[in-house]
Amino acid sequence: DCNEYVSKVQTGIQDLLELLSRVRELSSEPQNIEIFEVVPVIEQSINEAQGNAINSGSEFGGIQSNGLWGETRLQGDPIQLKMALRNLIINAIEASSVDQSVSVSIQLSDKTLSIIVQDNGHGMTDQDIINAFKPFSSLKDAGRGLGVPIAQKIIHFDFGGEIRYESEVGKGTKVYVELPFYKDIEE
Repeated sequence: DCNEYVSKVQTGIQDLLELLSRVRELSSEPQNIEIFEVVPVIEQSINEAQGNAINSGSEFGGIQSNGLWGETRLQGDPIQLKMALRNLIINAIEASSVDQSVSVSIQLSDKTLSIIVQDNGHGMTDQDIINAFKPFSSLKDAGRGLGVPIAQKIIHFDFGGEIRYESEVGKGTKVYVELPFYKDIEE
């Protein structure tokens, strides 16, 4: 019927606009370079990812964090970092089932801050991990395959960091976002 057809066209247009927006994100430059505290950005990323999951009807066991992490500063665009982390956390939520939780934690070394997003979902093969970094490659039926490539671009090019995966099929995935943290010259 005509109403159903119009609805499908509207959904297709919305999907296309979302896709174009994501492609633009992939090529965008950081806009707001500053020195910022990373903890509030991580917390905002967690909250937005949870809200996204609730709004999309995804069910999962919740997000566990290892609490407030102290003062840790980065240099870059905090909005871009939030976008990258949100993409990775949403992926972890979508890989998890109702009784599973997602954890977000950080580890510090002398020069590096590692943000670890861990799920206990279905896990990924080595080839799945390689494909995750390729635009338009997705393990999800409704996935567009841009979340990880966008996160990679932001982490690598905008922050000088890297993303790496550890995963085992049937046991889940850990995503490590490793970033050089900011230190004052006087320190």
